[in-house]
Amino acid sequence: MTLKTFHVFGANIALFVFIIYAEVNQAVFGRSTQLITNNNINILQDQNRSLEGDGLNGKFQNNFLSNAVSQEQPKTFVLEAAISSAGVTVKTDNKEIYHMVNKTIPWGSTTARVHAGVHLIVLHQKSGLVLRRGNFLTWQPEVHKQLLQALMDIKRGRLLILLGSPEFTQFLSEEVLEYIESLGSNYVKGLTLHDQWCFIGWKGEKVLYEVLTTAKVQNRLNARDVSPIRMHCVVPILKDGHECPWYSDENMRIRAKFCETYDGYGDFCSCDNPWSPNFQINSVYAETDIIPLAIVTSRRLPHVLRQVGQIRRSPGGSDTPITIFVDGYNAEARDLGQVLGIPVVEHDYPILIGK
Repeated sequence: MTLKTFHVFGANIALFVFIIYAEVNQAVFGRSTQLITNNNINILQDQNRSLEGDGLNGKFQNNFLSNAVSQEQPKTFVLEAAISSAGVTVKTDNKEIYHMVNKTIPWGSTTARVHAGVHLIVLHQKSGLVLRRGNFLTWQPEVHKQLLQALMDIKRGRLLILLGSPEFTQFLSEEVLEYIESLGSNYVKGLTLHDQWCFIGWKGEKVLYEVLTTAKVQNRLNARDVSPIRMHCVVPILKDGHECPWYSDENMRIRAKFCETYDGYGDFCSCDNPWSPNFQINSVYAETDIIPLAIVTSRRLPHVLRQVGQIRRSPGGSDTPITIFVDGYNAEARDLGQVLGIPVVEHDYPILIGK
């Protein structure tokens, strides 16, 4: 990852420093081996339940806020997933929570399927609410590092869903494969280029399902795509555990609600000694100017949190005004700004591809 700095002068503010994240593409080859095992999952039952969650100001309420579990709370929900060369769709109780299909775009002199890669979805184990979702383009070099960090930052006990669609193994590193294997995967070390794969389990505790379709050995060199996966499974709603002791601290309740609404923030939401981005360090030099900082991002908000910590750790950083600028409307960015006490500016200016 590179850091680019631009200086912009204004009439009333002497200087803005814009921090922009950019990807670094370096050729790092991952591991791909053969596997000839298949698995199937059959539908068990169906439930009707709405999974709604609208951030810190929405309808979402967890047990740590209510201190009681409703007698009407469902005990299970039905999870459906469709994985093919065309992309991925996931539903809970017949409500679509993730959809990335047919995202083929011009890519240099050819085209690329940006729906390919490892799709990561995190659900709350007590409610089924979506805490995080996204796609990692692991057919590109270096993206495996982002995937590994994302997996490590997921809170223990969360319901983790990993879905691999075409070409997702191309640059998966040995570290990623070993980490997923440590979560209980039986198949990940044997995945090949065009396989379709799905892993579902409570992180660090128990594997619920793992499904794979793969090409026949004699067809692997010529196979562009393999048979799709369509799976239905019943997922239990858990009632016990994983509420941090500091949730009851009145001064930490906004952060507690944030950590129960979103995932992927690592030790910021840890139950043991949660990390804080706030530091009080005396300046070692005389401050002559206050330089406001603008952090510009699109969706990698956990990195924004770390950047805020780095700024506040620096001499004079705790007195430096910071504003977060987000590309597009983003409830998670607004809520993160509320937790950090930082203003957030959302900019939505859609531009068609090729314009």
